[in-house]
Amino acid sequence: MEKRNLLLAFRSERERAALAEAFSGLEEITLLPPTGDAATVLRLLEQGRVDILVLEMMLDSAQGQPVLAALNALPERRRPLLFLITPYTEDRLLAPWAGDTVRCFIRPYLPELLVLRVLQEGMQNERQRGLSVGFDSVSILERRISCELLGIGVPAHHRGYYMLRDAVRLYAESGQPASIRITRDIYPRIGEAYGCHGRVVEHAIRSSIEYAWSHGDLAAIHERFGYSVNAQRGKPGNAEFIARMAEQVRLRPTQGVSRWD
Repeated sequence: MEKRNLLLAFRSERERAALAEAFSGLEEITLLPPTGDAATVLRLLEQGRVDILVLEMMLDSAQGQPVLAALNALPERRRPLLFLITPYTEDRLLAPWAGDTVRCFIRPYLPELLVLRVLQEGMQNERQRGLSVGFDSVSILERRISCELLGIGVPAHHRGYYMLRDAVRLYAESGQPASIRITRDIYPRIGEAYGCHGRVVEHAIRSSIEYAWSHGDLAAIHERFGYSVNAQRGKPGNAEFIARMAEQVRLRPTQGVSRWD
């Protein structure tokens, strides 16, 4: 099988290094030197050297628009497969990219999941573009998690609400959630995204869970957690809560959650 040239384009040197390590040693991939310079990305695209582009949406001050324009200007056969990394979930911000993007990842994300998706999509013989499933799954999953958290009484003005939402999403997106360790994988990843220590993430998530158990909708909590609501057992731990919520959002129907049905 012919190797594919992969370019990592991120502002953060730390993120470039982490992803370069994650992609190193793969037989199917030739890793081009990672860059945080939009001009370098444009030059490599024009030279036709990039088969797979993992791009940070905010690579430059114009939210990546020059890169998007360059992609649109390329002949179809020379366009790389685009995997977009973004902090946004709003349809209106993602829509300009939908025609060129294979899959969209929301920060924080698991590098190993990104590697898996690149291998799955990038090694296909037929290049499929404009796959709405990547964007649909982002919108549907984020909104479903938000509905679940708000439904049991986790207040949206709590900082822990957003950290909980990200933690549940990381579990829900993983193909092997049982292998995830909350203290090793989740807290540090979310802390990096929010610029704080993992212990701050742990405390914020714990506070939001306790608030929901004290002031939230007990009927909704009982529906989702059952025995965990009883007084003797008490509240679930952070890991149990997140894993159960991830299971709920994977099992619940998607109808009516996203306008892209």
